[in-house]
Amino acid sequence: MATARSLIDSAQLVVDAALKAHAAVTSGGNDVDGYQVHTERLAYLATQVRAAHELVSYAERLGAAGKSDTAIDECALIYASEATHALRFAIEAAWGDFGLDAATAATLDTSDVREAIRAGLNRERIEALGRAALTNLGQNHIELEDEVATLTRDAADQLSSDDFWAFVEHLATGRRLVITSDHGYAATGYFPDADGEVGQFLKKTFSSGRSAKGVGESGPFVPPVALQINSPHGAHLLAVGRWKWKSQGGYPTLTHGGLSLLEVLSPFVELTK
Repeated sequence: MATARSLIDSAQLVVDAALKAHAAVTSGGNDVDGYQVHTERLAYLATQVRAAHELVSYAERLGAAGKSDTAIDECALIYASEATHALRFAIEAAWGDFGLDAATAATLDTSDVREAIRAGLNRERIEALGRAALTNLGQNHIELEDEVATLTRDAADQLSSDDFWAFVEHLATGRRLVITSDHGYAATGYFPDADGEVGQFLKKTFSSGRSAKGVGESGPFVPPVALQINSPHGAHLLAVGRWKWKSQGGYPTLTHGGLSLLEVLSPFVELTK
C-alpha cells in the first residue's frame, strides 16, 4: 500500500492547491457561473482523488487489522494510479486554469510518480484483477467494517441461494406455505442520537433497551418519545421513533421492542405450488 498511499497523498496535495486557487478566482464560489468549465473539471478530479483516498485508507485499515485482501490492494493501487494520471493529464491540458505554481505541479511529475502510475495501470495487472473477479463469479465478500451491513449481505446471500429456494419449493408443493415472524428488528445503530433532556429521559427509562415493564412516565416531549401500552400481556412503556442514546456498555446496533416502523413490521409471504 505504500505506493498507492504515496500517489494519492501527492495527488491530494495538488488538488488542495488547485481548489484554493479556484476559490480565490471565483470569490469563494460566488462567481462560479463564470468558470463553469473548470469548476466541473476540478470538481470531478477532486472527487476522483477523494474516492481513491478512501479506497486506499480502507485497504490500509484491513492490513492493520490482519485482514489484508489482495483484490482490494490491487484495486486501490490501480484507482490511485488512474486518479493521479487523470489529474496530471488535466493540468497539462489546462495549465492556465489550475492556478498552480511550478513547484506544486512538479509534485506529480517526479520519476517516482510516473513509474508508480505506469505500474498501477499496467495492462497485465488490470487483466489479472479481471480474471480474479471472473473466477470468483463477481461475488462480493469484502470486509464491510459494519456489523449490520455484513448481516444484511449474508442474509441476502442465503435467501437468494439455490439451496434455499429448492427447500422453499419442496415445502410449498401441494400446500400453502406461509413465511412470517413475530416482530421485526431495527438497525438502531444507525438511529440518530437523542441529546439533552430527551436523551437523559430515554436512558433513565429504558437503559440499553427499547421497552420497560409496568406503568411509567412517558415524558413531556412533543412529539412523544415513549408510549404507555396496556395489553393482555400487562403494562409496558415503549420507546417511540428512531432514537438511540448513550448507555453503559454501548447501545445495541440491532434490536427490537420499541415502536419504530421496522420493529413492529412483520413480513407475511404466502407461497403455493
